[in-house]
Amino acid sequence: MRMHHLFAVVLLALPAVSWADPPVTSKDVPAPGPVQSRLWLEAIFQAPLLEYCDASVPRSEALRMLVAVQRGQKLGPGVGWYDPSRRRHDWAWLATRLDRDGNGRILRKEFTGADEWFKQMDRDRDGAITPEDLDWSESSDWVRRDAQSLRLLRNMDQDGNGRIDDAEWLAYFKKMTGEKTTLNAEDFRDILAATERGEKGKAKKVSREIWLQCLLAGDLGSPLQGPRVDQAAPDFTLSAQDGKKKITLSDYRGKKPVVLIFGSFT
Repeated sequence: MRMHHLFAVVLLALPAVSWADPPVTSKDVPAPGPVQSRLWLEAIFQAPLLEYCDASVPRSEALRMLVAVQRGQKLGPGVGWYDPSRRRHDWAWLATRLDRDGNGRILRKEFTGADEWFKQMDRDRDGAITPEDLDWSESSDWVRRDAQSLRLLRNMDQDGNGRIDDAEWLAYFKKMTGEKTTLNAEDFRDILAATERGEKGKAKKVSREIWLQCLLAGDLGSPLQGPRVDQAAPDFTLSAQDGKKKITLSDYRGKKPVVLIFGSFT
């Protein structure tokens, strides 16, 4: 980044950092506090130095977020601050306990759980649980096929109920064939390509300045490092959906499992 570009970024960022302006996309979300403001300021002045550092130099969460937005990178898995998920129960953990012959495939006879669990874990339905079944990255063939299937379904599902009936199927067929009465392999290829282009075309173009404002106002996530695997989650108290009671995380510790699901802004 050129130095005059950096100054422009600093000038743009200072209102959000110094005076803690409310978020850009929602007035109901609290503005960043002093700790977040300090992290953003540190990131702003560290960003120009990255071009002199290789990938081995540690980068804070705030710095990675800022650089990703400055460079106009796509916001998604494996880019910027979107790290692969870290978990205790990965393939190595599962294979140590269930892959008796060590061939990298856990068959039903090796699996000690219920049939329904095996079916869910055998994602590609090949009769065995493999490392690929546990891979949720964009490099996974299954993930790519799943995304393609969802795109097709959204194009066919006219009433938006998540299912396709025979009328919707026929309507989509007629839409794709036009004057023709049949489809060949090339037609299907073109349909899939058009579907993917259509999905990309729906994405709203947002200026980099707006992304930066959203980032520094807390609309794109927190610059604070999240908890590590096996580290206790920080305690919090939130209102229930009905607004009639409060829920405190620590009240459930040692009593029952708790799953925290954070919604995606996309």
